[in-house]
Amino acid sequence: MVEHRMQAGITTFVDGTHLYRGAFSEYRKLARKYHYQIIVVDFMRALYEKCHHDPQAMIAELAQRDKQRKKQQQRFVGQQVISKYIDRYFQMKNDVLQELKVISPEDCQHLIRTTLTNVSYQDFNRFERIKIIGDIHGEHTGLQEIFADYQRGTAYIFCGDILDRGTQNLAVLEFINRLKGNNLFFIRGNHEDRID
Repeated sequence: MVEHRMQAGITTFVDGTHLYRGAFSEYRKLARKYHYQIIVVDFMRALYEKCHHDPQAMIAELAQRDKQRKKQQQRFVGQQVISKYIDRYFQMKNDVLQELKVISPEDCQHLIRTTLTNVSYQDFNRFERIKIIGDIHGEHTGLQEIFADYQRGTAYIFCGDILDRGTQNLAVLEFINRLKGNNLFFIRGNHEDRID
């Protein structure tokens, strides 16, 4: 599923506790293939700083929280599992995470808020019809067919991946550059991201 999302150029969140080098090597391979940046959200950072970077203090703190869950007859983790994950956390922090961008949960919230506020929203109610144009990939003939019955009252939404793979990339680029009007909308695809 992660690869499918990356192929489509979608921002992807992976929520997991798999703290070991092998898990990250798969993500890194996909990130290189599809030109993604990996950002790790360190949910342990606050505890790590509170306990002054001491793994034993972190284990003690988590074990205390775990006892409270057990008293309340909730699902609990157990000291052995806590110790194992804290060991893995420190191995990752000293190894793999040194090479990746690591942010706090607060930084992640800020990043998401900032990204979402920069999104441009359009009101398409002013149009009579909407044509959504999927990946063109340099196929000029198909693009000409779409615009054979061009109408100003129609919104044309390009969903990215205009160039690449096809044999008529230059003709497609020239055609796109000639288009004018406030009824044309372009979403950047993962193939356009590679052009930067």
